[in-house]
Amino acid sequence: MCLIVVATPTKIKSLLDNTPFLDSVVQWNNDGVGVMAYAPKSRLPLTWRKEISSVSGIEMLKKFVQKYAYAESIAIHFRMRTHGDTTINNVHPFVSSHAKNDKVVLMHNGILWPFCLEATGEASDTKLFVENVINKLPTESIFHQEILKGLEISITKDNTMVLAHEEFGFRILNQDIGFMHNDVWFSNAYAFNLSTLSIGRIKTDSGENMFAHRAYPF
Repeated sequence: MCLIVVATPTKIKSLLDNTPFLDSVVQWNNDGVGVMAYAPKSRLPLTWRKEISSVSGIEMLKKFVQKYAYAESIAIHFRMRTHGDTTINNVHPFVSSHAKNDKVVLMHNGILWPFCLEATGEASDTKLFVENVINKLPTESIFHQEILKGLEISITKDNTMVLAHEEFGFRILNQDIGFMHNDVWFSNAYAFNLSTLSIGRIKTDSGENMFAHRAYPF
């Protein structure tokens, strides 16, 4: 199971400075590391990076967060391979084939049916989902509330997903499957112990999608 974490740059930096947390996560999720950041266009275009190596990936994350400390939101992804080889092409985030300034960037946790049945070494279930679903929808449709709800239903409650776009920001699908801890959203906690984190209130019912608007809600 992959792990997605979403928060402000300050909160992400605190996690990346937490050695027990990182050691635990990388032990379980060592098939690639990815990150994406969002801020209004005037400050930062939608930006992303990914690495196949956990060691170089952690260093990349730290430099990325430092460079984009002024971002509004940052999402990081630690991959545990289920479908698709351990290659850079299967590391999250995935990028849609829309026009240059209209890209949808996506991170996923879980197993996507029926795409997992069609996955190959070169193409994971997430990659196939992007190619066969996201790429075929106009961007403005994807971020329409009813379409987002439909996507949540289609990926089922066994999956979480973060969609990002320069105009529409971050959207978390099935956000309530994950949890909030100390103002950080986690898709799950199977790869680490909450005791490795700073003390904070856990919220499992997140209500309105926290990234539904440009203004950061925390």
